[in-house]
Amino acid sequence: MPHKKTPIGPGDDAAVLAAKERVLSADALIEGVHFLKSHPPEWLGWKTLAVNFSDVNAMGATAEAFAFTAAIPANTPPWWWTRFAAGMGAYAKLTGTHLVGGDIVRSPGPICLSVTAWGDYDGGPLLTRDQACDGDILMVVGSVGASGCGLKEWRKIAGDEYWQSPLPSFSGDLMAHLKPTPPLWAGPKALALGARVGIDLSDGLVTDLGHIARASKAELVVDVDRLPLSPESQHIDVADVVGLGEDYSLLVSAPSRLTHEFEALGFVSIGRVGVGDVSVRFQRDQQPLELRTAPFEHFEN
Repeated sequence: MPHKKTPIGPGDDAAVLAAKERVLSADALIEGVHFLKSHPPEWLGWKTLAVNFSDVNAMGATAEAFAFTAAIPANTPPWWWTRFAAGMGAYAKLTGTHLVGGDIVRSPGPICLSVTAWGDYDGGPLLTRDQACDGDILMVVGSVGASGCGLKEWRKIAGDEYWQSPLPSFSGDLMAHLKPTPPLWAGPKALALGARVGIDLSDGLVTDLGHIARASKAELVVDVDRLPLSPESQHIDVADVVGLGEDYSLLVSAPSRLTHEFEALGFVSIGRVGVGDVSVRFQRDQQPLELRTAPFEHFEN
């Protein structure tokens, strides 16, 4: 896996990092929960790293480095691991980040992948979930619903065994799920421009909006007709779309006076922050819209 060396390590028991302000995040992907066994290994390596740096980006920091741990069943073919590492290395090269260490162990069960990722910033306030203010505009860069629709399509064509074939030619929603590319430029840019709140859309729009509403003790109002839907998600019920996860788009809240500046960067205004009960409300044509959604829960029976 190609990477730049840190001042000391990897290769020793630990890596030594320069003392400066950092944003740190850790996340895990488990076979059968976050990905299917047949996920092309190059794209899984790419995705494993991308989804972790998406969290760093959501705070407004610039991706810097990561540690990686894997628990792999003994019967995993060596070529699978080689292809996985190549995909992770390709994303590290694309983002100018580097591996500083980690561990690889044998697993008696499914493949378990874990990344601890971090990024640096200049100090001062970051994008957090608890700073949404009355009158702020909610804006998204990236699509909503693409990955969830891609997963539904992938389940129809994916097999039950490791992917051995050359990489297929997919596009659109399938690639949004199999090989996501979070907008890592957007977090630092949004922070510098004056955004207060940031969150990546990993759990689904309705769930992630709920995180902001509760943390900020605010009412969030979203116009469903303004959502930047993927082509496929335009053909399904919007109640299903807002429950789909793993888009890794960036949602921010910023003062309304900055709306035009954010839209010039590619952000789409989807709603506003109001004063009221802690809630997420959807509307269409300025009329309340009741949506029955079923977001994913890890520990739901």
